Amino acid sequence: MNKQELASKLQERLVDPEYVEASLVLTNHEEWKLFERLLGRVSMQLNSKKPSEYLFLMSNGLLFPFYDQGKMFYVVPEEIQEAYNKVQSEAFLYKRERYEAVLQYCLAAVNLYGYVEIKRLFELYIEQNQDPLNEEEFKGIIFFHLARPQSFWMEQGYLISDYFRDFDDLKELMDSTLFKPYYTPDRETFLKYAESDYFEMTPQLNKLKKFILKNLSRDRELVEDLIDDIQLACSMEEPLQSIIHEFERRNIIFDDMEQVNILISLITDVHNHTRLWSNRGHTPVELSLSRKPETQGMGVSYSQAKSVKIGRNEPCPCGSGKKYKKCCMN
Repeated sequence: MNKQELASKLQERLVDPEYVEASLVLTNHEEWKLFERLLGRVSMQLNSKKPSEYLFLMSNGLLFPFYDQGKMFYVVPEEIQEAYNKVQSEAFLYKRERYEAVLQYCLAAVNLYGYVEIKRLFELYIEQNQDPLNEEEFKGIIFFHLARPQSFWMEQGYLISDYFRDFDDLKELMDSTLFKPYYTPDRETFLKYAESDYFEMTPQLNKLKKFILKNLSRDRELVEDLIDDIQLACSMEEPLQSIIHEFERRNIIFDDMEQVNILISLITDVHNHTRLWSNRGHTPVELSLSRKPETQGMGVSYSQAKSVKIGRNEPCPCGSGKKYKKCCMN
């Protein structure tokens, strides 16, 4: 097949209604809304600062860019619009909405749990949605979405975050979650986790934020970024030293040891109210409350949170490995 024949076959494929339908079913919410906005228009400028919103449409031939008088315009080619008109129906719209709903559950699950049994995710989906979907259809929809890059993969009956490179990397987390119950909030709360950067702004995080703003830095934007990084570090169960490093790399200096102790206590409280993959989405406090009465309220604490007098030449309690006089005492 020569280049001309190949180009002809490719053109035929791009305007095939089945191909257009499959591509549009694969679009996420933002991509689909953009496609709808462009339908029937001669062309349109896009002011979005997120190229990801239209790159999938472009790479699949559903959207065409062109320059005119130094400006970039986008258009849905007439051939694509004609092909779409052949598949546009209530059945198509229902299918696209259903597929997108399943995708949102997949994203929320891997962000909240790290990994989940597909059977368990299917049960949650059916419980929270009025959808006559069976488990095999559910798996088929997940497999369909994997035709484009996703933040998850599927293997051995599990849906797994792409944080894990392979099944062996996952084993430690699987061992830590053995016999622990899933945190299963209502539908609205659960689906918030479909956004990769979503987290709960807990009272404990707000308290820590107020303390930092009052005592350590008045730069609100810097503190907002710091709080985001602290929350992420707590959710990934990073050691206290890693969290203290977030202050150091922003040149935030502590006034005295009392301030350090208060800060560590606040960070410990944040950690104890952070949703963890190792707890199947539960916080340490929630999980401790679900156990025997003698273990209730235990949570987790960093040993450095104890208020003790530190000698100038002793190791700094922040965990940096430096002497106190060369670290937090300064």
